[in-house]
Amino acid sequence: MDIPNTDIIVENKFFCKAKTTKAKKYVSFPLDEMNELETGKQDFLAFNFLRTQPFIVVRFADFLDLLQMWKEKGRPGKK
Repeated sequence: MDIPNTDIIVENKFFCKAKTTKAKKYVSFPLDEMNELETGKQDFLAFNFLRTQPFIVVRFADFLDLLQMWKEKGRPGKK
């Protein structure tokens, strides 16, 4: 299933820009959206190619925080 080319809001806490692209080699976000991610106005960016699972782009510091949480609590869904 393709994700909508629209904003995603999760529980009024997390904000995202999302898009589906027909390109098979790359996806690009406008500079404004990348700046919003960098400054924290967006929490993550999501994209997918036609008929693929979505990919998520996060700030490196947020990625490190997620890794630390997984290390401390155990990765969700893994047993």
